[in-house]
Amino acid sequence: MVKPLKEMFPKEWLDYQRYIHGYTKEKIPIELVRQMLCKTNEIENEILLKYSTFTKADADDRLVNILQIPLKCILSNEEKKIIDDIYFSIYPTFEVSAIVKKIPRGDKVVLIHDGLFLSLSRMSQLQLYEVEWNDNDFIKANYDQIIEHLLSVSNLWNPNSKIKENKTIKTKTSKFRKYSGALTHASILFVLGHEYGHILSNHPSYNNDQNFNHRMEFEADTWGCKLLIRHIMLNGVHMDDNVVLNYLLLGPFLTFGLIAMIKNKESLTHPSPSNRMTRFKKKFIFNITKEIQSTAWKKINDAIDIDSLNNLLDIGEKMFLKHIEYGKIINKINQSKK
Repeated sequence: MVKPLKEMFPKEWLDYQRYIHGYTKEKIPIELVRQMLCKTNEIENEILLKYSTFTKADADDRLVNILQIPLKCILSNEEKKIIDDIYFSIYPTFEVSAIVKKIPRGDKVVLIHDGLFLSLSRMSQLQLYEVEWNDNDFIKANYDQIIEHLLSVSNLWNPNSKIKENKTIKTKTSKFRKYSGALTHASILFVLGHEYGHILSNHPSYNNDQNFNHRMEFEADTWGCKLLIRHIMLNGVHMDDNVVLNYLLLGPFLTFGLIAMIKNKESLTHPSPSNRMTRFKKKFIFNITKEIQSTAWKKINDAIDIDSLNNLLDIGEKMFLKHIEYGKIINKINQSKK
């Protein structure tokens, strides 16, 4: 007998949602689990090798915990206490969003839709393939491959769809795979930092006041930027590759670009991706400078070169605009199928 929804704790509620969305107890081969968990590090891999198989739910739970580690270690004690009271989970649909909501019992949870991670990863691969190609006629020269790749991403935007094996573009060298991984990682951290921002700012639910709702989103974007910068500065002193640091800083632009690919319009609850990107770009250097100058980070402020940030902003804007172009290609294909 299923417990009433209003009596379910967050983990019970999530397990029920997974059940009604088709999750099963079927085991996943360990090699696939390692891929899903991003092949994190040697210690993590050693732990995984002790298990023969995971279920999809096991892998999702482990992944969301792994992704939060770099953010939780840079929170103040007060911030961490607030976040620790919130249940984070990967929600079993392939929509491209993340939300803070209350479940029927009243607990606040953060739900990160499965399709968001997959879409960010695939668009990061495409972005770095273009950089690796290093040709102004990239789209023209690779049009058929790009179409296949974009269709593989757009398949994830249907909440009733299942992951399909599509031909996707992948970078060819280990160097560019590393850069693609950094860009994906940063975009996901920005999304998580954005949701952390809603919680740490104690934002209420959306209402019918569009201006109020949009201000909350802008504030959450600032938090996403702030926490991403803290992460980069904390880890930047251990990195000897400035290109990796640059791609970490470009993560938010990939996130905005993906949202714009789907729909570059404002709603009652959210500003348009173009508006968010423009506002984010204007405050980007200010937010970085402010974070670097804070007392807690003075000793590691050499991880980011402020002088190179203006050029990086131009790269980020071009990345964003290219995603709008990709969105138009997808819409044109979809229209031709009707």
